[in-house]
Amino acid sequence: MYLSPMCVGMAMDEMDLGTAYSMWTGMGAVFTIIAGYLLYKEKVDRIKIALVSMILFGVVGLHLTAGARA
Repeated sequence: MYLSPMCVGMAMDEMDLGTAYSMWTGMGAVFTIIAGYLLYKEKVDRIKIALVSMILFGVVGLHLTAGARA
């Protein structure tokens, strides 16, 4: 929990604040869903997998376009 803000701060050295924060929150959501499944045996259905996949695709897209500043 203490390392998380430090990591987003380091990411901001390489990309804009909005991109870094979007990636940070997106990956936090994905890891929280995975932790809920593994640790607490929460139900994961097809729609949740599809929605989490969209978050992952968005994070990858943001990462790939982070260098393309206007």
